[in-house]
Amino acid sequence: GKNVILEYPSSLVIVEPVNNEAHFFSAINISEESKVNGNVIYFKNNFNQKQDTNIFIANKAKINGAVYCEGNLELKGTIRGTVFTHQFLAREKGSNYVNHILDGTLIPLELEIQWNGLPLKQEKKGVVKWLY
Repeated sequence: GKNVILEYPSSLVIVEPVNNEAHFFSAINISEESKVNGNVIYFKNNFNQKQDTNIFIANKAKINGAVYCEGNLELKGTIRGTVFTHQFLAREKGSNYVNHILDGTLIPLELEIQWNGLPLKQEKKGVVKWLY
């Protein structure tokens, strides 16, 4: 829905089923005026060449953290942090543009001091500190 806020440390994670009989237009859809302070993660089980959007971030939506997408990411909002994706996808006026960002903003490495990264494996959690 619109105007949803997930506070830090939140993670929105989808793992695609092995035999994906259901068809998703967007597996993760971050709507307008929504804000995620944390991670948005999409794990894909079958790497087909379909031009489906796996993560869609709408206009005026904001992600403060990391986006990890093993498929197609369509970015129209703002990501302040890091992005790992198979490819960007821009859908406009009936056409698909691969590895394009249209009307989206990516602001790398501007994260709050308490940010601790992606929880992709079972590891000890902690706070990163600068060493001098």
